[in-house]
Amino acid sequence: MILTIRLSGFMVGRDALVARLYDKTAEIQKRGLGWLPDLWGTDGRDQAVWRLEFQYRRAALAEFNLKRVDDVVASVQDLWRYATEVWLSLRLPTRHSQSESVPTVERNGEPRLAGRRLSASGER
Repeated sequence: MILTIRLSGFMVGRDALVARLYDKTAEIQKRGLGWLPDLWGTDGRDQAVWRLEFQYRRAALAEFNLKRVDDVVASVQDLWRYATEVWLSLRLPTRHSQSESVPTVERNGEPRLAGRRLSASGER
């Protein structure tokens, strides 16, 4: 008997900042949201749709001096940029043990060094 397990997602981080990457099509099937793929212009069967989302808690927002809802809304693009370009990164395996010296993968496939990161407690 062969057991097949289908990966449906990842969660990275905790406390101040959390990233979730998950298969939205699997969620749709599980929760019976068959109408949702119509919004995307697909039937949802040909390929999986993956969703990436970030959850900033109060400690992380305070680090960016964002205290009111309208400040957060006005900074959504900057928060997304920070989360996707600095905080979360795909790393190439190397012999280095320090995360600051491990190259990350850029969109064009060229490595670059990692930037500053929020700690789990929200401190840098």
